[in-house]
Amino acid sequence: MISTHEDRATQEGDPQAESNGSASGQPTPSVALKELLSRIGEIRDYLGHYWAATSALAKLEAKRLAIAIALGGVALIALAGWLIASGLEMIEGTVGGLTALTGAVWAGQLLGGLLCFALLIGGVWGSLRFASRQAAKRARQEFEQRKVEQRRKHGRDVSTVSDRA
Repeated sequence: MISTHEDRATQEGDPQAESNGSASGQPTPSVALKELLSRIGEIRDYLGHYWAATSALAKLEAKRLAIAIALGGVALIALAGWLIASGLEMIEGTVGGLTALTGAVWAGQLLGGLLCFALLIGGVWGSLRFASRQAAKRARQEFEQRKVEQRRKHGRDVSTVSDRA
């Protein structure tokens, strides 16, 4: 058996070794408490390190997100400006063409404004109609799925029950 320094000190009758509890193989309560406090301090340091790393990572992610949002905002503003400029040029060209056809500037501007207004109203109406039809289609599909589920669970669905009544 390999003997340690503490074992040799105990065999030689060292009172310091006996106070460390190595004579019985078990540490004394004071030694165990010191060891426990040392380990708790070590764990606290590790947790502090983990918390610092986690918070640093969260800060980095927040900075990246803020940069991405800022760049997205700049890109959105640039895109909106480009679309507005191209739309205005298109309207200006249309008005110029209508002015050439009618021979009067005011008539070309009036017809161009009316055309733009009609296109806007038509676009909004078409978008709303499309959205309404899509919502109705999704609702029909959802209720058909419910009927299938009812037939699977109960052997009949709400339409067969309501036909009997």
